[in-house]
Amino acid sequence: MLYKVASDIAIVKNTPEVCTLLWKIKHLIKVTPINMPDKLPDDDSVQTWLHENGDLLLAPRVDPAREKATMEFINNPKRLDRKTLKDELRYRWLNPYDL
Repeated sequence: MLYKVASDIAIVKNTPEVCTLLWKIKHLIKVTPINMPDKLPDDDSVQTWLHENGDLLLAPRVDPAREKATMEFINNPKRLDRKTLKDELRYRWLNPYDL
């Protein structure tokens, strides 16, 4: 038995067996066809995203040097993100005379 939450998305093939199963539960699901782009690349040099409306988007992969620089920025302990600022300012509010 397959248990799925209502917000889960599953991609299935358009075969007679699957269509028969979906026909039995058609009142419980929403079927959205995937809108494929005109030209699909043959190699694995693209990333894909599937939106809720069925649009399949293709984008080139990120440059490895750029990805490395982004990860270094995200993992930098001196970076001032929202959580770090919130924690630091809260500490200074509670302990105003500690330097």
